[in-house]
Amino acid sequence: MLKKIGTYVVQSDFQPDIVGRVSLAAKSLCMWVRAMELYGRIYRVVEPKRQRLYAAEATLNEKQAQLQEAMDKLAEVRSTCAGCARCSDLVVSMCDSGAPPSNRRQGIF
Repeated sequence: MLKKIGTYVVQSDFQPDIVGRVSLAAKSLCMWVRAMELYGRIYRVVEPKRQRLYAAEATLNEKQAQLQEAMDKLAEVRSTCAGCARCSDLVVSMCDSGAPPSNRRQGIF
């Protein structure tokens, strides 16, 4: 359809000012046809870019969800490590204090 319209748009006498000499309605129709042809040309350029944008946004959302899962797992591991470090510090402090082994077991458990 746009190819058929394009044959008229490229004609030198299909200008709104020239067509407007004959009829105001024809001038308005000429302006509308030229605008539709311009929109069609722009749409052909923009639409593939828009589709790539949508695909990239979908990939981004997927990767952000994966990142959030990884960050949650990392927070869990860090909290586990912090608990292990406290326990380790407790054992080291008890060993350094010189307490007898029977008292050491009671402090840990």
